[in-house]
Parts: sequence; structure tokens; C-alpha cells
Amino acid sequence: MWWDAHTDSGWVTIIRNTALILGIALGQSIVQALKARVTYPRTGYVRYRTPTRREIARRLVVALGIGGVLVLAVVAGLIWGGDAAGQTVAAFLTTLLLAAVLGAIAYHQASRRYGIYAALALIGGMLVNLATLQIASAAARNALLKGAGVLIIVGAAMLAGGAWTLNRHLHAHPLIEEQSA
Repeated sequence: MWWDAHTDSGWVTIIRNTALILGIALGQSIVQALKARVTYPRTGYVRYRTPTRREIARRLVVALGIGGVLVLAVVAGLIWGGDAAGQTVAAFLTTLLLAAVLGAIAYHQASRRYGIYAALALIGGMLVNLATLQIASAAARNALLKGAGVLIIVGAAMLAGGAWTLNRHLHAHPLIEEQSA
């Protein structure tokens, strides 16, 4: 995002968007392939559940619906408000989408931690997006409107929350020392 904000080259945007799409499309498959034969010392082998066709279809319909709403909103912002308004609308919608995804994870996993992430994404993202309207630097404003502010807030919270959760898990499940017979 920093590189994109500080250059006029269109290639940076293409590279970033391609990496983002590939990361989203292939990320889960790559992680599952890497973990497919891992046996954990504390929990043993963990096999992932295969989603049903109905679950896959439902996820696809939801993803296409959300994408369609985002595209329509950004196009409407561009038509009625110009490039700056379209970018601002996209920034607010992206913040809402991130908060909704984190909220859905919190709901499905009954996770307070992800509920906190969702609240941070919503509140922090909205505040950052509102603050960008007052920033004079076009590069800084563009980086923030493209999501850098909300991603820094949520990313830092996820790192801290993940470390805290891992620490709690490791203390609750100490490594069992093997004893010789």
C-alpha cells in the first residue's frame, strides 16, 4: 500500500491486486496442504472437515452478493461524487465488510476475541476514514482510504490476541515429557 501510494506506476496496483486475489483464492488450500500431514505433540493429528456442496454454494452466493453490492456502491459514488467520493465510499464499505466478516466469524465460533476484532475494525476503520478527509497529503490519504489504517489496527489486535491465546493454550496444555520404561 505504501509503494502504491508513492508511485504513479499502474503495475504496483496490478501486482497488489493479483497477490490479494491469489492469496484469498489459494490461501486456505495452501495452509491445509502444508498442515495435511502434521501431527501436533499436544493434540495429535487434526483432519479438516470437508465442506458440503450446499455450504460451498451458500458461500459463493454470499460472496457474489457482497461483491455485487460493493461494486454498485462504488459505481454510484463515482457517478454522483467523482473519483474522491467513490474512493471514500469504497473505504467505508470495505471497513463495514471487514467488520461483518469478523463479526460472522465471532458468531460462528462463539468467540469474544473475534467480536472485539469486529468492533475494532468498525470503530477504528470509521474513525480513520473520517480522519482522512482532513489529511492534506494525497499519498497518505490514498493509503488510508485503501485500507492501511484499519488493517494496521485490526492486524495489531490480531497479533496481540493470537499471542495471548497461544500463551494461554500452552500454559493450559503443557508438553508431556516422555518417560523411559
